[in-house]
Amino acid sequence: MAEEIRFTKSERGFDKLIYLGYMYTRLRRNKNRVVWRCDMRGGCNATVPLSEDGSSVVKEPSEHKNHSADRGRIKAKECVENIKARAWTSREPKSVMSYSVMQAKLR
Repeated sequence: MAEEIRFTKSERGFDKLIYLGYMYTRLRRNKNRVVWRCDMRGGCNATVPLSEDGSSVVKEPSEHKNHSADRGRIKAKECVENIKARAWTSREPKSVMSYSVMQAKLR
């Protein structure tokens, strides 16, 4: 079963790729593909090329030499995103909103 390709936003609003338990930032765009680089700086230069529309992996990612996948970090990022999105559209108190989003993510 192939893992799904997902996208999220960085703190500065740029696209981030989530794939196989790793997060990537966009490195460069060529005429028929977009190359993403692991967002863990400090020696990890793993890359994964996607099709131009971002729907399929052109070539499986290169090896992550100095760290393993961190699905917990990804889950935490998604939780924070959900809280922020809900804060923009809801009038609930922050504590209620945070608690309900966290409970939903833990299930």
